[in-house]
Amino acid sequence: MSNIERLNKYAVLEIRTEKGRQKMERIFLEAVAQSNVKTVEACLLKGIDPNALDEDKTALHIAAVKGDMPIGELLLKHPKTDINQRNSIGITPLMFACIYQRRKFVQTLLTHGAKVNSMSDKGKTALHFSCIQNNMGITYDLMSRGANVNAVDVFDNTPLSTVVIDYPSLSIARFLLRKGANATKTREFPLFLVPPENVWLLVDFTTVRFSLSAYPFCSGKRGLVIL
Repeated sequence: MSNIERLNKYAVLEIRTEKGRQKMERIFLEAVAQSNVKTVEACLLKGIDPNALDEDKTALHIAAVKGDMPIGELLLKHPKTDINQRNSIGITPLMFACIYQRRKFVQTLLTHGAKVNSMSDKGKTALHFSCIQNNMGITYDLMSRGANVNAVDVFDNTPLSTVVIDYPSLSIARFLLRKGANATKTREFPLFLVPPENVWLLVDFTTVRFSLSAYPFCSGKRGLVIL
C-alpha cells in the first residue's frame, strides 16, 4: 500500500478517532523525512497539522536539518505552519538550519519572517550557532536581518566571545566588531583564558580592536584584564 493509499484510508478514521489522526501524522512525518513532496502535499490537503511532532521535531525542523528546500517551501506556504516553533530545549527551525549550515534554508526562513533573535532554553540565538560553526556566510545573513550582535546566553557567552575563545575565527571576529560587538559586554569574557594555540588570534584580535578605537582590556571574574 502506497503512502497516498494509506493516507486515504486513515483520512476517514481521523475524523472519528485519535488513532487515525496519529497514523496520518506518522505518514506525514515519514514523508517529510523521505523528502516525498507529493505525499507531504497530500497530507496537508487532508488537513494534517503541519506542526505535528516527531521525536521533538516538527516537519519544518526536520526539513531545516536536511536543508530540504522543496519540503521547506511547501511547509512555509501553509498558513498554519509555525516558523518559530521551539522544541523541548528551545531550538527553532532557524537555529537548526544554522547548526547544520544550511545557508539557503536560513535565507528562506528569514525571508518568510523567522525571528532572528529567538533564544533557546540556554539563551543561545541563531547567531551563536552560526559562530560556533564558523560560518561567515550565515553570520552575514543573520546580521543583515537584525541579529543582536551582543546577545548573551546563560553561560555569559556572546557571539564575539564564541569566535575568540571557543571556536576561533578572526574573520568573523573582525566582522562582528565592525557591526558593533562589545568586547566588554559581559563580565564573563575572559580573554586571559584563550588557549596557547589561539594566541595568534588574540594578538590579531587586539589589533583589530585598536583599529576600531576599542579599549584593549576586558573585565572578568578575576578583575580587569589588560591585553
